[in-house]
Parts: sequence; C-alpha cells; structure tokens
Amino acid sequence: MTKGKKKITIDDNRVITDKDVEEFQAILSEYQQGKQLIDAKATANQEWWRMRHWGQMQSNEVDEERATSAWLFNSIINKHADIMDNYPKPNILPRSPQLEQEAKRLSEIIPIIDDRNDYEKIYDSKAYDLLIDGGCVTTVIWDNSLNDGMGDIVTKIVDVHNIFWEPGIEDIQDSAYVFVSKLVDNDVLEEQYPQMKGKSGGIKITAEYINKDENPDPTKKSEVWDMYYKKTIRTVVEESEMGERVERVNTLLHFVKFCNGVLLYASENDESLRERGWYDHGKYPFVVTPLFKIKESPWGFGYVDVMKSPQAQIDRLDQLILKNAVMIGRKRWAVKEGADINAEDFADWSKTLIKVSTSAPLDECMKEISVDSVPAFVVQHKTNMIDQLKETSGNRDVSQGSTQSGVTAATAIAALQEAGSKLSRDINRVLYRSRRDEDFLKVELIRQFYTEPRDFRIDNNDGSYTFIEYDSSNIFREDAVFDIKINAEKQSPFSRAAQNETMKELYGMGLFAPANAEPALTCLDGMEFEGIDKIKEEVKNKSLMMQQFQMMQAAIMQVDSAFPQLGIAAMAGFAQSQSAAAVMPQRTSSEEGTAEERAARTESDSDRTAKARVAASKQADIR
Repeated sequence: MTKGKKKITIDDNRVITDKDVEEFQAILSEYQQGKQLIDAKATANQEWWRMRHWGQMQSNEVDEERATSAWLFNSIINKHADIMDNYPKPNILPRSPQLEQEAKRLSEIIPIIDDRNDYEKIYDSKAYDLLIDGGCVTTVIWDNSLNDGMGDIVTKIVDVHNIFWEPGIEDIQDSAYVFVSKLVDNDVLEEQYPQMKGKSGGIKITAEYINKDENPDPTKKSEVWDMYYKKTIRTVVEESEMGERVERVNTLLHFVKFCNGVLLYASENDESLRERGWYDHGKYPFVVTPLFKIKESPWGFGYVDVMKSPQAQIDRLDQLILKNAVMIGRKRWAVKEGADINAEDFADWSKTLIKVSTSAPLDECMKEISVDSVPAFVVQHKTNMIDQLKETSGNRDVSQGSTQSGVTAATAIAALQEAGSKLSRDINRVLYRSRRDEDFLKVELIRQFYTEPRDFRIDNNDGSYTFIEYDSSNIFREDAVFDIKINAEKQSPFSRAAQNETMKELYGMGLFAPANAEPALTCLDGMEFEGIDKIKEEVKNKSLMMQQFQMMQAAIMQVDSAFPQLGIAAMAGFAQSQSAAAVMPQRTSSEEGTAEERAARTESDSDRTAKARVAASKQADIR
C-alpha cells in the first residue's frame, strides 16, 4: 500500500457454507458436461500412444491377428527428444535500473527452486501430454509443509481429466470457476478434517484412462475438490494530503475445498485472507498450454490426432499382408470325398510315410488350394501411408540421422537436419511461453511468501560455488515489475557442433586478434548464437589491454630516448630485443664456424661426389 494513503474496504462479509457447496457442485456438473469431448479424446489418444488402438478403430475382426506398428510412437518420441534437447532456462529482466540486482538474483534462484522440485521430470511429462493429448496443464502453488515448515514453491503436472473450466472460453483466467480433483485416502481425509467422519468414500465422478495397468481400490479413497474463483471487491483509497477519495476495483483469488457435499475449507471464511485473497497475484495458479490451438477453448489437439488415420491404415494393411503370408505359408488341400487317405497322417508333418489305399492317381484324389500373393499396389500403398505419416508429423528420415541415397556429406546432412527442425522449434516456442507464465507465478509467490531470508547455493562457471541469502524485502513494493525471457539451457548436439565450428572458423581467420577488434565487433553484431555477448566482452577487453600496452610501450621508449643512461627500455625488455635485432647482423649458416669449417662448406659438388665414391668403394671391400 502506498504510504500516506488510507484504504477502506467495502464488502458484504459473505461466509461460505455447505449450502454454497451444493451450488458449486451444480456448476461443476455443467463444466464436466462441456468438457466431455476433451476427456474422451485424451483417453483415446493415450490408447493410441500405448499401441492399444485396435479398440479405437471399430474393427469387427475379433479373432484375427492384429498387426500393430510403432510409426506413430516413433514420431512422438522423436518430437519429445527434440523438446528435451532444448530444456528451458529463465532469464529475469528488470524494468528499471534499481531492480537490476534483484533480477539477477531471481534468475539464479528460480532454477535452484526448480531443481529442488525436480522440474526436469515435470517438463518431461508436459512434453508428452502436449504431443499426445493436445495440451498440458501445470499448477504453481505454495506448499507450507516444505523446507522445514517455511514452505516453498511447487510446480506440478495436472491430468486434464481432473481439471474443469468454464466452457466456451479461450483463456483459463477468464473462467468464473476452476475445479481440480484428487483422490485422498479415507483415513488421511478423516484425520485432517474430522467433519468427514462417516462421510468419506463414494463414487469417483471424473473420467479415467481405460485399460489401466494398475487398478487401486476406489472404496478406500475419496474424491476431494479444490475450487478457485475470483471475486471483485471495491476499494476506496483516500488521499491524506489532497483529501480526494478514489474508488478502485480489485480482483481477489479465493479458494474452497470440499468433498461429498461437505465444506472443508474456504479462504473467505478466514479473517486473514478475506480481504487479501488466497494469492496476492489474483490469478488462477494454472497454466494451460495447447499445442495446436482451437477456437473457444483453452485446449487444442496434438500430433496423435493428426497421425491416427495414417497409422490405422498402415496397421490394417499390415494385417492384410500378414494374413496373406500366413495363408500362403500354411498349405491347404482339397481331398476328394471317398478317397482312402488317412487325413490325420496327411496333416501331421512329423509323419514320414502316409498310407494311401486308393487305386486312383493321387492327382485325381487331392489338389492343393493355391492362394495368390497380395498385389504389389497394396504393398506400395502401405509405403505411401508410412510416408504420409512422416510428412504430416514432420518426422522425416533426416530428423533421425538417416537420409535418402545421394546425400552423404556430413555438412549436407546437418543442413537438412537443421532445415527439418523448424516444427520442433515451433513446439519449443509453445513450451517456452508456458514456462514464462509459470515463472511469472513463481516470482509472484516469491514476492508474497519469501518474507524470511533463505539460503541458496549459486554455482559459478568455474566449478566453484557461493552461498547467498535472499528474501522478498526489495521486491515487495508495487513498482517491482520484471520481464521474463526463456532461453535454451541445453542445446542439441547439432547446435553445439555448429557453434563450435563457427568459433574455429572465426579464430582461424584471425577475427579475435586484438588488432582486429573493430571488424570483429562489427561482424559479431550481425551474427546470432549462444554466448555471443561473452565473446564480445572478451574481444573488447583484449583490445583495450592491447591499446594500454602500446601506450605504455610508447611512453617507456620516449622516456628512454630522453634519458638513455637510465636504461628503462632495456629493463622493460623493449630496447634489448629491438636493438639486438637492429645492431647485430643476423649470421647465416655459411658464416658460422672456423675458417677451416667455412672452407670445407665451400667445396665444390665434384669434390663431394668424389669423396662419396671413395667411401662407397671402401665399404664394398669390407663386405
């Protein structure tokens, strides 16, 4: 609150009761009906991901062999690998010079908070949900039980089946209510909330994934609901100096927990939170990220939705080809009725001899039933469907390191891989926006709850580390606003190799020499790669050092010329090397040694040849 202002709150002092819970459950029922298609699609997509999709293909062939290929699976895991190769790292930027130090500290401690929360595992789940379900949901909340009771920030993945928002909106922040469900053991629930004695258990009303590998006993758990809602409150701010009264409208976030129609907690019933709200930032603590956006919904669709049809066609054609192969490999015979042939012996391939009593020729008594092979266009159509799946998913061969014939150069393959990764870069941008929204909530929770100093270990670039203490005292004011930029912490091997090759080429050209500082900085300004700012700083520092050295050298030589008796240049090592080079002539190899040695080196070629012949004849005589 600004100093010198008096705040007067106008509110109705409403209290949440069990009767309100009944209204909340009615709203929840409407939200569930509006989200049925999203839940059903997510359930079906998980079956496709686990290669159990024959139940989703509406096939009447129950007893026949069902071929299942992993082309869809392969495409998803390749996309997921590209995402994890570009793991994000936040960079908190200040909006004023006074906040520069705080922004730097926040950029250092937020990754530490994420490491304590095992955020890489959460990011892994986010990537799979985004690709398979068409979107992902994360929540950033405060957990009082962490850090020895001091509490800390927690980021969790939320199953899309367990969260509900208002139908028809595109941003979850526009929803009137947000409901989230979770299963809690009856014993734990009754211990925490005594009002649930004898009222726990019940039927789970949220959707579930079918064909689960594990089936817990639902009677031992209760479905507990967390409900968030926003409340508008009128606030009158009275200026103490001017005497003016200004009315403001603030949005507070409130929280309700209930189970089986019983109210467990309501922040509006808490005196300390009634006028403040659950979180100071006033936003729903959820980030909903769609992959391919659709209108009038915060959700979207993913790659499984795109690849379902070609994958189904591939498996049906596989089944047809497999069935044909079995029919051709398993021979069948038509035996004439009345022919005296032991059918059991004939069908048993372990029998060497088969008794035949008929007098008629065998060709007239039995005939092999021939089966034609699958036409070539069927096999070709299957290949075309595989190519179609690769094209629609952007998972071409080059993205996996293999290419078609004719491309063998490493640089050409690398260029194709980089050109084919634009879809992966687009997915990374989607996840980076999601990470930015999460980090905004983290900064706001740090502002609200980091009231006491906390210790953090900051790892330095040289392998050492330092310890710092941090609290929110310097960012608690209203004007402490930050911008957030997300960069890739981990680069793909190709990106690192390309960057290293660029550095080698620039160094080989002499671009980083101190004398070339000006053209080097001009060249670097037109380039973009990871770590370019650090290289610019190094070039500037070395150029400045060279200029200072040259100025010092010139000053020493000037003083030495004025006072040669002092020998300052000689002591500095400048005059000695230069004078030696200027005064003492460089001897050649022909001028070194005694007079006899110099005379020997001036022998003619004929003399040296004659001596060589004499030495050779002596060696021949010895042998």
